[in-house]
Amino acid sequence: MLLRPFVVRAVAARPDAPNPGAVLDRIVPEIHVTELGAALDAMAAATGTPITADWAALAPDGVTRQTPVELHLKQVELGDAMEVTLAQVPTPPLAYEVNPAGRITVMTRAAMAKNPVVRTYDVQDLLDRADAFSKNFRPTAEEAQYLSKTPEGRKILAAPPPSPPTSRSSPCSRPSWTPTVGPPRPARAPPRSTAGPGASSSSSPPKTSG
Repeated sequence: MLLRPFVVRAVAARPDAPNPGAVLDRIVPEIHVTELGAALDAMAAATGTPITADWAALAPDGVTRQTPVELHLKQVELGDAMEVTLAQVPTPPLAYEVNPAGRITVMTRAAMAKNPVVRTYDVQDLLDRADAFSKNFRPTAEEAQYLSKTPEGRKILAAPPPSPPTSRSSPCSRPSWTPTVGPPRPARAPPRSTAGPGASSSSSPPKTSG
């Protein structure tokens, strides 16, 4: 997988708009071309992706459809194929953009810089984490030495240290109370015999005469 420093991936404007990343992941089966215009046309036909170039704006810099490129690719992603193609045109540096409709437009990097893509992200969760981290930050000796070299770092070191965390008992810990033990039970008296006065207390069976 090649890195893609040229790409500006536009945010989809509609829920049904194609994902720019999915567009660049389409597979180019096989192409063999020697001109820039033919390369863009071949990639567009192979992947079903509209690919255009601002030829009028590129012409003053000497970039035309006949600009020579050497392209022999097989089973590669469209984004990688675009990188290999545009890297063969060193002057001026080229770039490409994927708009919300899934169309790829080739232009110079200078032209792209004039029309930046603005994206808005919700980073409140990151701010909350940073605030929680700063409240519990305890710098090491090495970190304190580094922070002392800048005014911002000295402000951090001058801040009061965080309070120690409050200990909480585990829900599985033993209770702090001692269970109450009642008074001991009295000893049970031996069972009384139900036999008459002359009966023997022995449990052996009576003897029989022979």
